[in-house]
Amino acid sequence: MLIATYEYQDSTLLQLTTPAHDAEPSAAVLKDPAIAGFEVTTLVNQPHHRVGEAIGDFYRNRRRDDLTLLYFTGHGMSASVWIDVMVDVCIRLEGALCRWECAG
Repeated sequence: MLIATYEYQDSTLLQLTTPAHDAEPSAAVLKDPAIAGFEVTTLVNQPHHRVGEAIGDFYRNRRRDDLTLLYFTGHGMSASVWIDVMVDVCIRLEGALCRWECAG
């Protein structure tokens, strides 16, 4: 599974250019039967509820010895000493706090 986020609703976050160029070429390489032959799901600029649902679906029926890859390209931040989070399109930074709000 490849997740790329580069367009953000919060104007204080830099709009990234690299994730836009990471996801599709990486997916093509991973799908290529001559290289890896994986089934690949690619999510681009999706809200957190869609990403969370897709990750849950991705791992739902996996067995302990399955080989999986979850790749995220985009902003990341430390929410605390114990938690690092992927920043998605809906995040709003409010000082030391962040909240998710997506329209629609």
